[in-house]
Amino acid sequence: MRGKKRSGLLFLLIAVVVGGGGLLLAQKALHKTSDTAFCLSCHSMSKPFEEYQGTVHFSNQKGIRAECADCHIPKSGMDYLFAKLKASKDIYHEFVSGKIDSDDKFETHRQEMAETVWKELKATDSATCRSCHSFDAMDIASQSESAQKMHNKAQKGGETCIDCHKGIAHFPPEIKMDDNAAHELESQTATSVTNGAHIYPFKTSRIGELATVNPGTDLTVVDASGKQPIVLLQGYQMQGSENTLYLAAGQRLALATLSEEGIKALTVNGE
Repeated sequence: MRGKKRSGLLFLLIAVVVGGGGLLLAQKALHKTSDTAFCLSCHSMSKPFEEYQGTVHFSNQKGIRAECADCHIPKSGMDYLFAKLKASKDIYHEFVSGKIDSDDKFETHRQEMAETVWKELKATDSATCRSCHSFDAMDIASQSESAQKMHNKAQKGGETCIDCHKGIAHFPPEIKMDDNAAHELESQTATSVTNGAHIYPFKTSRIGELATVNPGTDLTVVDASGKQPIVLLQGYQMQGSENTLYLAAGQRLALATLSEEGIKALTVNGE
């Protein structure tokens, strides 16, 4: 009976030692795979690292540096474990799929990756940001006027850091706009015109050798019979800026820039 008890205690002791050792090794592995050097061991991280090197989070007058983990990995709890588990996909894409193994591929997925990080920060109330930055520790009165306004608004409205501070450590993605309407407008400008019609250039345009007209300037067609319609451009000149036509007297909204030939061709009405 005593032999069985001793065996049981020995087994329990071995289990505790093995389990404790396993936990220590796991903790060490988790910690090691959180440092910046480990992150940079993947080739695909060289591009975001270059961007990060040009930011205040990498180099500043205070000599404080935010490492990769400081921003991307929660400090403790289940959020920390979930972040480590989700990071396994990065290893897969680095060594198997090659999803972002070139600059072109990285740019293709920049929007997707940025939105994923923004969503995670939003879900945790920007926990990693707040591990360094705290409203309680801020001397808001010494901040710029715009910063004071936005931080006071954020505190009252329950907004979180990432709502405003996107693209501070890596370049933000270029938002692709729906340009169908612009293409439609451009196609409309190519249609035929008639006398008395109004033309509004879609982009900066030249009127022969007379002037360069800014987009949206109102041009009245006076003769549409030729290959190129003859148009009337009306505006105001200001003393000292005779080569520029403005929308109205005293308003510096420029319609067109005149060449020397254009100035000579002007018909002046009024003073």
